Amino acid sequence: MFIANAGELSGDNYRKKLNCSESVLQAFDELCKLGVGSGVRLATGFGGGIGHSNDICGALSASIMVLGALKGRIEPQDGDLSEIYKLSKGFHNCFKTQFNGTTCDVIRKHEFGTREQRLNCLDVITKTGELLAKYLSDNALTRIG
Repeated sequence: MFIANAGELSGDNYRKKLNCSESVLQAFDELCKLGVGSGVRLATGFGGGIGHSNDICGALSASIMVLGALKGRIEPQDGDLSEIYKLSKGFHNCFKTQFNGTTCDVIRKHEFGTREQRLNCLDVITKTGELLAKYLSDNALTRIG
């Protein structure tokens, strides 16, 4: 249920005109009670591979933000970074395998602003929501509100 809901909510957010990064972060903020709230706007600039620069996918960037919200540190003395780095790298690798790349220029098969691009990104965002939810579940990181 969590996995399907995460994908569906991520996609619904995109249909409501949030960008890729905002859509995923907002979905997991709601599902996992991350406490991000209006902090979702921190994700805005990551849309379109960082401001339409075709670099790292915004849905991937938001996924790493979710991992950070769940397992990141607040203060430098909060300890070892090896766990969050391992989790982040692990999800990055899952994403790369799923989509055969991590950048918009590889994943987004159509020109920005076209109907085809919107449909392709909707699919990527929905699948990223599902992939992240499964990854969180597999790593015992779910914190459903």
